[in-house]
Amino acid sequence: MDIKAAVTHSQGESFKLESVQLAEPEFDEIRVRILGAGVCHTDVVARDLWIAPFPIVLGRQSAISSG
Repeated sequence: MDIKAAVTHSQGESFKLESVQLAEPEFDEIRVRILGAGVCHTDVVARDLWIAPFPIVLGRQSAISSG
């Protein structure tokens, strides 16, 4: 499925909203609608410390909807 995510492609680069592909939920998973997500200072530090391969999607503060 096509989703929007805040993506960064290199250490120190700004986050940009991009379309990315996400696998459909498996039989034991559910899909939730994310109404908003934040990129906090912890995400910026993680980006700058290069903790994972790029491109990377960070952000864990979100609001969800069951509708």
